[in-house]
Amino acid sequence: MSKQTINIGVPELNQEQLIEITEYIDYTFKKFLFSKIKPNFIDDIDLRITLDKNDELTLTIDVEVSISSFISNLDQIIQSALINSGKALEKKIRYFKENK
Repeated sequence: MSKQTINIGVPELNQEQLIEITEYIDYTFKKFLFSKIKPNFIDDIDLRITLDKNDELTLTIDVEVSISSFISNLDQIIQSALINSGKALEKKIRYFKENK
């Protein structure tokens, strides 16, 4: 299992915006993963995205990927997908800040 946590100070976000962020992160993670691994090689993806909103917004992504074929750099691909997902969060936050 791989995990990444990012803390970002953000403006007030409503429930709808938080849902939009999690859906965007989910989409971004899977799009990146499928660009590196053929979807038919992936048996299952368990992606849990948690946003904790206190003084800061904390993003936690837990991911487990089951594959049908050996992929030597799977961990590296997942780590890159997590980094890409963190950038997606930052992009959405900037969007919300600019369109307040």
